[in-house]
Amino acid sequence: MKRYWTNETDLTPAAVAAIVDDDYTRGESWRSATQLIDAPYRVNQMERPEIEFVTADVSDKIYALFGKLIHSMLERGVEKIHGDNERLISNLCQGYEWVKTEDRLYATILGKVVSGQYDLYYRKDGRYVLEDHKVVGINEYKINRQQSKWEQQLNILAYLSRCNEHPVDEVAINCYYRDWSKAKAHFDRTGEYPKTQHMRVPLKCWTQERQRIYVEERVRLHAQSDPAPCSAEDRWASNAAWAVMLPGATKASRVLDSQDEAEAWLHARVMDKKVGGKFKAAKIEYRPGTSLRCMLYCEAAEICPFWGMMKAQ
Repeated sequence: MKRYWTNETDLTPAAVAAIVDDDYTRGESWRSATQLIDAPYRVNQMERPEIEFVTADVSDKIYALFGKLIHSMLERGVEKIHGDNERLISNLCQGYEWVKTEDRLYATILGKVVSGQYDLYYRKDGRYVLEDHKVVGINEYKINRQQSKWEQQLNILAYLSRCNEHPVDEVAINCYYRDWSKAKAHFDRTGEYPKTQHMRVPLKCWTQERQRIYVEERVRLHAQSDPAPCSAEDRWASNAAWAVMLPGATKASRVLDSQDEAEAWLHARVMDKKVGGKFKAAKIEYRPGTSLRCMLYCEAAEICPFWGMMKAQ
Protein backbone atom coordinates (compact mmCIF):
# COMPACT_ATOMS: atom_id res chain seq x y z
CA MET A 1 0.00 0.00 0.00
CA LYS A 2 1.38 3.36 -1.04
CA ARG A 3 1.48 6.24 1.45
CA TYR A 4 3.36 9.35 2.48
CA TRP A 5 6.23 8.20 4.69
CA THR A 6 8.20 10.18 7.27
CA ASN A 7 11.32 9.22 9.22
CA GLU A 8 11.11 11.23 12.45
CA THR A 9 13.49 8.98 14.42
CA ASP A 10 16.16 8.83 11.70
CA LEU A 11 16.05 5.08 11.11
CA THR A 12 18.86 3.71 8.96
CA PRO A 13 18.34 3.11 5.20
CA ALA A 14 18.37 -0.65 5.77
CA ALA A 15 15.59 -0.45 8.37
CA VAL A 16 13.51 1.94 6.24
CA ALA A 17 13.89 -0.30 3.19
CA ALA A 18 12.73 -3.35 5.17
CA ILE A 19 9.70 -1.49 6.52
CA VAL A 20 8.45 0.18 3.33
CA ASP A 21 8.99 -2.96 1.22
CA ASP A 22 5.55 -4.40 1.86
CA ASP A 23 5.18 -7.41 -0.41
CA TYR A 24 1.91 -8.62 1.15
CA THR A 25 -0.86 -9.52 -1.26
CA ARG A 26 -4.19 -11.25 -0.81
CA GLY A 27 -3.81 -12.67 -4.31
CA GLU A 28 -6.70 -12.70 -6.76
CA SER A 29 -9.36 -12.53 -4.09
CA TRP A 30 -12.13 -10.18 -2.99
CA ARG A 31 -11.36 -10.51 0.73
CA SER A 32 -8.72 -12.26 2.81
CA ALA A 33 -9.36 -14.19 6.01
CA THR A 34 -7.83 -11.32 8.00
CA GLN A 35 -10.16 -8.83 6.35
CA LEU A 36 -13.23 -10.99 6.94
CA ILE A 37 -12.79 -10.96 10.73
CA ASP A 38 -12.28 -7.18 10.67
CA ALA A 39 -15.03 -4.54 10.66
CA PRO A 40 -16.50 -4.11 7.13
CA TYR A 41 -16.58 -0.33 7.56
CA ARG A 42 -12.84 -0.21 8.34
CA VAL A 43 -11.97 -2.50 5.42
CA ASN A 44 -13.92 -0.20 3.09
CA GLN A 45 -12.00 2.84 4.39
CA MET A 46 -8.70 1.01 3.86
CA GLU A 47 -9.63 0.43 0.20
CA ARG A 48 -10.51 4.04 -0.59
CA PRO A 49 -8.10 5.72 -3.07
CA GLU A 50 -7.38 8.42 -0.46
CA ILE A 51 -5.56 5.87 1.69
CA GLU A 52 -2.49 6.48 -0.50
CA PHE A 53 -2.23 10.00 0.90
CA VAL A 54 -2.27 9.00 4.56
CA THR A 55 0.95 9.91 6.38
CA ALA A 56 2.82 7.34 8.45
CA ASP A 57 6.18 7.34 10.19
CA VAL A 58 8.41 4.35 9.57
CA SER A 59 9.09 3.99 13.30
CA ASP A 60 5.40 3.17 13.84
CA LYS A 61 5.87 0.04 11.73
CA ILE A 62 8.75 -1.51 13.68
CA TYR A 63 6.33 -3.86 15.43
CA ALA A 64 5.16 -5.13 12.01
CA LEU A 65 8.79 -5.61 10.98
CA PHE A 66 9.26 -8.01 13.93
CA GLY A 67 6.39 -10.08 12.59
CA LYS A 68 7.79 -10.11 9.06
CA LEU A 69 11.20 -11.18 10.33
CA ILE A 70 9.97 -14.12 12.35
CA HIS A 71 7.68 -15.30 9.54
CA SER A 72 10.60 -15.11 7.11
CA MET A 73 12.97 -17.01 9.41
CA LEU A 74 10.43 -19.71 10.22
CA GLU A 75 9.65 -20.16 6.53
CA ARG A 76 13.36 -20.65 5.90
CA GLY A 77 13.43 -23.05 8.83
CA VAL A 78 10.89 -25.33 7.15
CA GLU A 79 13.17 -25.49 4.10
CA LYS A 80 16.06 -26.65 6.33
CA ILE A 81 14.22 -29.42 8.19
CA HIS A 82 15.89 -32.00 5.98
CA GLY A 83 19.28 -30.29 5.91
CA ASP A 84 22.46 -30.83 7.89
CA ASN A 85 20.62 -30.92 11.23
CA GLU A 86 17.90 -33.32 10.15
CA ARG A 87 18.74 -35.96 12.77
CA LEU A 88 18.80 -33.42 15.61
CA ILE A 89 15.52 -31.87 14.48
CA SER A 90 13.92 -35.31 14.18
CA ASN A 91 14.95 -36.18 17.74
CA LEU A 92 13.67 -32.90 19.16
CA CYS A 93 10.41 -32.87 17.17
CA GLN A 94 9.05 -36.40 17.10
CA GLY A 95 5.86 -37.53 15.42
CA TYR A 96 5.92 -35.09 12.48
CA GLU A 97 5.27 -36.80 9.16
CA TRP A 98 5.54 -33.68 6.96
CA VAL A 99 5.39 -29.90 7.27
CA LYS A 100 4.21 -27.25 4.79
CA THR A 101 4.32 -23.48 5.08
CA GLU A 102 2.88 -20.23 3.68
CA ASP A 103 0.42 -21.59 1.11
CA ARG A 104 -2.46 -19.32 -0.01
CA LEU A 105 -5.81 -21.03 -0.48
CA TYR A 106 -8.91 -19.84 -2.33
CA ALA A 107 -12.61 -20.62 -2.24
CA THR A 108 -15.70 -19.02 -3.77
CA ILE A 109 -18.21 -18.15 -1.04
CA LEU A 110 -21.63 -16.80 -2.10
CA GLY A 111 -20.10 -15.72 -5.41
CA LYS A 112 -17.12 -13.96 -3.79
CA VAL A 113 -13.54 -15.25 -3.94
CA VAL A 114 -12.05 -15.45 -0.45
CA SER A 115 -8.42 -16.32 0.27
CA GLY A 116 -6.26 -17.07 3.26
CA GLN A 117 -2.64 -18.00 3.83
CA TYR A 118 -1.70 -20.35 6.64
CA ASP A 119 1.69 -20.16 8.32
CA LEU A 120 2.09 -23.85 9.09
CA TYR A 121 0.25 -27.00 8.05
CA TYR A 122 1.50 -30.40 9.09
CA ARG A 123 0.59 -33.98 9.91
CA LYS A 124 1.67 -35.23 13.32
CA ASP A 125 0.78 -38.52 14.94
CA GLY A 126 -1.86 -39.04 12.27
CA ARG A 127 -3.60 -35.67 12.82
CA TYR A 128 -3.70 -32.69 10.47
CA VAL A 129 -2.80 -29.42 12.19
CA LEU A 130 -3.13 -25.82 10.96
CA GLU A 131 -1.19 -23.12 12.82
CA ASP A 132 -0.43 -19.41 12.69
CA HIS A 133 2.50 -17.41 14.05
CA LYS A 134 1.88 -14.25 16.07
CA VAL A 135 4.51 -11.85 17.40
CA VAL A 136 2.61 -10.11 20.17
CA GLY A 137 2.94 -8.24 23.44
CA ILE A 138 1.87 -9.90 26.66
CA ASN A 139 -1.26 -7.72 26.96
CA GLU A 140 -2.17 -8.24 23.30
CA TYR A 141 -2.14 -11.99 23.90
CA LYS A 142 -4.64 -11.59 26.74
CA ILE A 143 -6.93 -9.31 24.68
CA ASN A 144 -7.00 -11.62 21.65
CA ARG A 145 -7.81 -14.63 23.80
CA GLN A 146 -10.81 -12.76 25.19
CA GLN A 147 -12.08 -11.53 21.84
CA SER A 148 -11.57 -14.91 20.12
CA LYS A 149 -10.28 -13.14 17.00
CA TRP A 150 -7.55 -15.70 16.58
CA GLU A 151 -10.05 -18.54 16.79
CA GLN A 152 -12.19 -16.90 14.13
CA GLN A 153 -9.21 -16.35 11.82
CA LEU A 154 -7.91 -19.90 12.21
CA ASN A 155 -11.31 -21.40 11.55
CA ILE A 156 -11.70 -19.38 8.34
CA LEU A 157 -8.31 -20.74 7.26
CA ALA A 158 -9.37 -24.25 8.28
CA TYR A 159 -12.56 -23.88 6.23
CA LEU A 160 -10.60 -22.76 3.19
CA SER A 161 -8.28 -25.73 3.67
CA ARG A 162 -11.20 -28.13 3.87
CA CYS A 163 -12.72 -26.56 0.75
CA ASN A 164 -9.45 -27.39 -0.99
CA GLU A 165 -9.58 -31.02 0.25
CA HIS A 166 -6.93 -30.46 2.94
CA PRO A 167 -8.29 -31.99 6.17
CA VAL A 168 -7.86 -30.14 9.46
CA ASP A 169 -8.18 -31.77 12.89
CA GLU A 170 -6.59 -29.08 15.06
CA VAL A 171 -5.85 -25.35 14.95
CA ALA A 172 -3.43 -23.42 17.14
CA ILE A 173 -1.52 -20.16 17.49
CA ASN A 174 2.21 -19.96 18.14
CA CYS A 175 2.74 -16.83 20.25
CA TYR A 176 6.19 -15.23 20.28
CA TYR A 177 6.26 -12.49 22.92
CA ARG A 178 8.30 -9.47 21.90
CA ASP A 179 8.26 -7.93 25.41
CA TRP A 180 8.74 -11.13 27.41
CA SER A 181 11.06 -11.00 30.42
CA LYS A 182 12.72 -14.07 31.89
CA ALA A 183 13.01 -12.32 35.25
CA LYS A 184 9.29 -11.43 35.32
CA ALA A 185 8.40 -15.00 34.44
CA HIS A 186 10.63 -16.33 37.22
CA PHE A 187 9.22 -14.07 39.94
CA ASP A 188 5.57 -14.07 38.80
CA ARG A 189 3.21 -15.29 41.52
CA THR A 190 -0.07 -14.60 39.75
CA GLY A 191 0.16 -17.45 37.27
CA GLU A 192 -0.83 -15.05 34.47
CA TYR A 193 2.61 -14.23 33.06
CA PRO A 194 3.86 -16.62 30.32
CA LYS A 195 6.61 -18.92 31.56
CA THR A 196 8.46 -18.97 28.23
CA GLN A 197 8.88 -16.59 25.29
CA HIS A 198 6.99 -19.00 23.06
CA MET A 199 3.61 -20.48 23.84
CA ARG A 200 1.51 -22.74 21.68
CA VAL A 201 -2.14 -21.85 22.19
CA PRO A 202 -4.56 -24.57 21.01
CA LEU A 203 -7.86 -23.14 19.80
CA LYS A 204 -11.20 -24.78 19.16
CA CYS A 205 -11.53 -26.23 15.69
CA TRP A 206 -15.16 -25.84 14.67
CA THR A 207 -17.15 -28.28 12.61
CA GLN A 208 -17.08 -27.59 8.89
CA GLU A 209 -20.77 -26.67 9.01
CA ARG A 210 -20.20 -24.06 11.73
CA GLN A 211 -17.24 -22.69 9.77
CA ARG A 212 -19.38 -22.43 6.63
CA ILE A 213 -22.14 -20.54 8.47
CA TYR A 214 -19.64 -18.11 10.02
CA VAL A 215 -17.75 -17.45 6.76
CA GLU A 216 -20.97 -16.86 4.82
CA GLU A 217 -22.19 -14.51 7.55
CA ARG A 218 -18.97 -12.47 7.29
CA VAL A 219 -19.15 -12.41 3.49
CA ARG A 220 -22.71 -11.04 3.65
CA LEU A 221 -21.64 -8.30 6.07
CA HIS A 222 -18.69 -7.28 3.90
CA ALA A 223 -20.78 -7.36 0.72
CA GLN A 224 -23.06 -4.60 2.01
CA SER A 225 -22.72 -1.44 -0.04
CA ASP A 226 -23.04 0.82 3.00
CA PRO A 227 -21.87 -1.04 6.12
CA ALA A 228 -22.52 0.35 9.58
CA PRO A 229 -19.65 2.24 11.25
CA CYS A 230 -17.28 0.30 13.47
CA SER A 231 -18.81 -0.87 16.74
CA ALA A 232 -17.40 0.00 20.15
CA GLU A 233 -15.71 -3.41 20.19
CA ASP A 234 -14.20 -2.81 16.74
CA ARG A 235 -12.86 0.55 17.95
CA TRP A 236 -11.45 -0.94 21.20
CA ALA A 237 -13.59 1.67 22.93
CA SER A 238 -13.75 2.32 26.64
CA ASN A 239 -16.63 4.14 28.30
CA ALA A 240 -16.35 7.41 30.15
CA ALA A 241 -15.65 6.98 33.87
CA TRP A 242 -15.48 9.00 37.08
CA ALA A 243 -12.51 8.33 39.37
CA VAL A 244 -12.33 9.16 43.08
CA MET A 245 -8.83 10.51 43.70
CA LEU A 246 -7.10 11.18 47.02
CA PRO A 247 -4.65 14.13 47.18
CA GLY A 248 -1.22 13.07 45.88
CA ALA A 249 -2.44 9.63 44.79
CA THR A 250 -1.50 8.28 41.36
CA LYS A 251 -4.18 5.56 41.37
CA ALA A 252 -7.89 6.03 41.91
CA SER A 253 -9.54 4.80 45.09
CA ARG A 254 -12.52 3.78 42.98
CA VAL A 255 -13.59 4.16 39.35
CA LEU A 256 -17.32 4.29 38.63
CA ASP A 257 -19.54 4.50 35.55
CA SER A 258 -21.38 7.75 36.40
CA GLN A 259 -20.87 10.96 38.35
CA ASP A 260 -23.85 10.14 40.59
CA GLU A 261 -22.31 6.78 41.52
CA ALA A 262 -18.96 8.42 42.21
CA GLU A 263 -20.51 11.10 44.40
CA ALA A 264 -22.56 8.54 46.32
CA TRP A 265 -19.54 6.33 46.89
CA LEU A 266 -17.40 9.27 48.05
CA HIS A 267 -20.16 10.54 50.34
CA ALA A 268 -20.39 7.11 51.99
CA ARG A 269 -16.61 7.10 52.59
CA VAL A 270 -16.66 10.61 54.07
CA MET A 271 -19.45 9.61 56.44
CA ASP A 272 -17.58 6.49 57.54
CA LYS A 273 -15.92 7.34 60.87
CA LYS A 274 -13.05 4.91 60.24
CA VAL A 275 -11.88 6.32 56.90
CA GLY A 276 -13.83 9.56 56.53
CA GLY A 277 -10.93 11.80 57.48
CA LYS A 278 -8.74 10.94 54.53
CA PHE A 279 -11.59 11.18 52.02
CA LYS A 280 -12.71 14.71 52.93
CA ALA A 281 -10.15 16.20 50.53
CA ALA A 282 -10.81 13.66 47.76
CA LYS A 283 -11.91 14.85 44.33
CA ILE A 284 -13.84 13.24 41.50
CA GLU A 285 -11.95 13.15 38.22
CA TYR A 286 -13.77 12.73 34.91
CA ARG A 287 -12.10 10.36 32.46
CA PRO A 288 -13.53 10.60 28.94
CA GLY A 289 -14.08 7.44 26.96
CA THR A 290 -11.62 6.64 24.18
CA SER A 291 -11.62 4.65 20.96
CA LEU A 292 -8.08 3.36 21.27
CA ARG A 293 -7.84 1.69 17.88
CA CYS A 294 -9.06 4.79 16.04
CA MET A 295 -6.84 7.08 18.07
CA LEU A 296 -3.56 5.19 17.78
CA TYR A 297 -3.65 2.14 15.56
CA CYS A 298 -6.07 2.35 12.61
CA GLU A 299 -4.31 3.30 9.39
CA ALA A 300 -7.56 4.64 7.93
CA ALA A 301 -8.37 6.96 10.85
CA GLU A 302 -7.05 10.02 9.03
CA ILE A 303 -9.63 9.65 6.24
CA CYS A 304 -12.43 7.96 8.22
CA PRO A 305 -15.66 10.04 8.26
CA PHE A 306 -17.00 8.32 11.37
CA TRP A 307 -13.84 8.93 13.40
CA GLY A 308 -13.77 12.52 12.17
CA MET A 309 -17.34 12.98 13.39
CA MET A 310 -16.53 11.43 16.78
CA LYS A 311 -13.56 13.75 17.29
CA ALA A 312 -15.65 16.79 16.42
CA GLN A 313 -18.27 16.01 19.06
